[in-house]
Amino acid sequence: MTLRKDKVELNNGHVIDDYFVIEKANWINVIAITDEGKFVFERQYRHGANLINYELPAGIIEEGEEPLAAAKRELLEETGYSGGEWVEYNRAYPNPSSMTNMNYTFLAKGVRKATAQNLEVTENSNCSVNPVIAQ
Repeated sequence: MTLRKDKVELNNGHVIDDYFVIEKANWINVIAITDEGKFVFERQYRHGANLINYELPAGIIEEGEEPLAAAKRELLEETGYSGGEWVEYNRAYPNPSSMTNMNYTFLAKGVRKATAQNLEVTENSNCSVNPVIAQ
C-alpha cells in the first residue's frame, strides 16, 4: 500500500492542496454456492473492526495473476471448497474518491468441499470456517 498526496485542480478552478490517495492492489470476492444451494462464507477475526465477522472469501490478486485464478485460489485456501461453474459477477472501484484499486466479484455455482483450509498466518484459525451457513 502507498499513500500519495496530490495537489488537484478541479474543473471549476478550486484547488485542493492535500488530496490523499491510497494505492492498493486489486482484490477479489467470491460468492460461492454449493450443489445444495447453500452459500459458503468464512468466519474470522478482523483487527481493523475489532470483531469476528462472517464474510465472503476474498483476497488480493497477486502480481501477474489473473482475477479468476486469484478467486479460485482464495476460495480453496480459505474454505477448502473448489470446482463448480464460475462467472465474473461484477467489477467496481470500491472507493474511487480516494483509492486506486479494483474489486472483482465472481459467482461460483456448484462448489464442493475438496480439502481442508490452508490459512495464511494473518488469518485466525481459531475462528474456523463455517462454510455452509445460509440458503
